[in-house]
Amino acid sequence: MRHPARPLIALFATVTLSLGGVVLADKPALAQTQAESDAALADLAEILGALAHLEVVCGDEERSRDDMERVLASETLTELRRAVLIDAFNRGFRGVASTHRTCTTTSERLIARHHDRGATIIDGLLEP
Repeated sequence: MRHPARPLIALFATVTLSLGGVVLADKPALAQTQAESDAALADLAEILGALAHLEVVCGDEERSRDDMERVLASETLTELRRAVLIDAFNRGFRGVASTHRTCTTTSERLIARHHDRGATIIDGLLEP
């Protein structure tokens, strides 16, 4: 079953780029916000990893891996942030790969849930 294209990565890349320029010096509240934002971005990377596996298993257009590569190519990512996002992506991929070897109705529902969860995370990141 093909899923409608979801604009998760466009928003994901926008959020990553916009948060990459935040300066945290002497601003504890902003540092907390940065830490929360980094955690949310890692959650999105994990979702992209899970979707990358499910796209292959379910025969969908394989977008998530390419989307993640575009995010990682961003100049605004430090090496540490890059490593955290790669780890999250791989964790999502491996977690889903261990239980979804073929496309089932459960796999299809998981794809929809991941898209919804990703959109919710992005909405939270974009709120002022």
